Amino acid sequence: GGNGTLMNVTFWKNSSYEGGGMNNTGNPMLTNVTFEGNTATTIGGGMANSGMPMLTNVTFSGNYAEENGGGIYNYAGDGIFDGGTLTVRNSAFSGNSATSYDGGGIYNGGTLTVTNSTFSDNSANEGGGGGIFNYLWAVLTIRNSTFSGNFAKHGGGIFNHDGTSTVTNSTFSGNSATVSYGGGIYNGGGSLTTLTVTNSTFSGNVEGAGGP
Repeated sequence: GGNGTLMNVTFWKNSSYEGGGMNNTGNPMLTNVTFEGNTATTIGGGMANSGMPMLTNVTFSGNYAEENGGGIYNYAGDGIFDGGTLTVRNSAFSGNSATSYDGGGIYNGGTLTVTNSTFSDNSANEGGGGGIFNYLWAVLTIRNSTFSGNFAKHGGGIFNHDGTSTVTNSTFSGNSATVSYGGGIYNGGGSLTTLTVTNSTFSGNVEGAGGP
């Protein structure tokens, strides 16, 4: 719940109801930190966040949540643009899974900015957003990042559902939506859904209906 700094720390095979490795409500700085093999019986296999942390050179690998956010669950708030504020730089998300619902790598219900990072082989087997699930008033900004080999029922790389997403200078390759739409990105929902993509590459992404 405090500010503080975590450097050169590993969270390995921890478990909890939510936030298997770490449940954060403060504003810490995490540098050179690894979350590996952590589990949550509900949300946030690696981390559950409702604060404002800064993550730099952080690795989330093989974390698992039974519901949402295999790597990270970034909390939704009680209103528009409320909730956790998460900044991720020069980081990697690989092999994380949300088994029952959404967001294999990250479930974002607040504000999330990702720069120079990779999402590979993350999964949401029964839901949306193998890499990232962005939901209901949430704000997602992606810059200079790569999504590869992620898969979900809907939105293999990203599922933007009633949120605002901006993607710049990024690559989506080999992601898949196993049942429905959006091998690379699924942009769906109602009038709240907004997606802007600039200077990005999509290759080899597959959806269940046979399109990109």
